[in-house]
Amino acid sequence: MILGFSAEERMESFAALDAIAEDFQSRGGQPALAYGVVVDGRLVHARGLGERWVGGPVPDERTVFRIASMTKSFTAAGVLLLRDEGALRLDDAAEAYVPELAGLCALAGSAPVTIRQLLTLTAGLPTDDPWGDRLQGQPLAEFKEFLAGGVSLAWAPRMRFEYSNLGYAILGRVIATASGEDYVEFARTRLFEPLGMTATGFDVDEFHPDQLARGYQGKASAWQELAMAPSGSFAPMGGIFSCVRDLALYVARGLDECG
Repeated sequence: MILGFSAEERMESFAALDAIAEDFQSRGGQPALAYGVVVDGRLVHARGLGERWVGGPVPDERTVFRIASMTKSFTAAGVLLLRDEGALRLDDAAEAYVPELAGLCALAGSAPVTIRQLLTLTAGLPTDDPWGDRLQGQPLAEFKEFLAGGVSLAWAPRMRFEYSNLGYAILGRVIATASGEDYVEFARTRLFEPLGMTATGFDVDEFHPDQLARGYQGKASAWQELAMAPSGSFAPMGGIFSCVRDLALYVARGLDECG
């Protein structure tokens, strides 16, 4: 029995969830999806729909997808881990860790953008979809040059929420400076490995081709396969590859920490 539900009630709940997923998949917005339910720290239900690639098998809980902006949760977790270790403070100015940001606040009277504001998407940076996605593989040297060239704000910090991929790319630089190691290696050694996330990484070459859900654009019978962008300076905002099984481990640990 889980959370007071009988086995029959639990199966009815899973069936209702499956029906929602089937309806979503039937709309043809993606070739495949995979999902799971974590209860009391365990993956108790998992299912896949569609095809890992056109003409391929149905995905399962070990099928690896690029998880896009779910990556931001890991970046935030890394920042908070460093906060807990005393390596940074959330109200520190971001420019203390990313010197190219010096003078970012061109708005009169604005205080420097803080790590907390980058985390909560209240730094005043403008919405940048799909610009940020196209920069997924940008080399770090080019990113530094871009920041040094001057980044403008749309709003004074703390004035309003506005989604920013750039803000999380900057947080990757904060993590690298505060930890003394590359963001990708930090994520591997401080987040993935301790949790046993063995099917999680940043590069498509880390996984067997049969394990991967491929990327496409288009719709239904007109899917056009696209190559996965390489990992680069914008990896902290959307570069992680993972699977339902590994994400369940991450969710379970988060629930344990919060509980």
